[in-house]
Amino acid sequence: MAVTVTKLGPGTLKFGEMGDEQEFATHVTKCELSPDEADGEKIKVLSGDVYVEDGEFEGKISGEFFQEFGLESLVNWTWKNHNKVMKFTFTPNTDAGMVFTGECKVKAVKIGGDVGKANTTEFEWSVLSMPKINDSEL
Repeated sequence: MAVTVTKLGPGTLKFGEMGDEQEFATHVTKCELSPDEADGEKIKVLSGDVYVEDGEFEGKISGEFFQEFGLESLVNWTWKNHNKVMKFTFTPNTDAGMVFTGECKVKAVKIGGDVGKANTTEFEWSVLSMPKINDSEL
């Protein structure tokens, strides 16, 4: 099999309900969807074996975007939607066809940085359950 490399972008990153989505892609310089799972409880049984319960999904969606300070900016959007649960759609590369959908909890981002420079800010939001790929359960 030949080596195939796909780069991140061009793609999309949207948060919110269909028709009222906030598009992040035009300002995002980095984006990652990271799955993780907390280990389930380990229970010893009489035979000496250990039963391990299924763990819980603990993913996150994170990245970095250019800051703007207007009322319609992404910075302002994160502050207005702090602690709200939002649907998201992440398409890492439009041509590749893989689309991730799920729900995350939005947090306000840091504002500011170096004077006279195009500053960026990082975001990292908890993903509430295993995302779907192309609307299929994983």
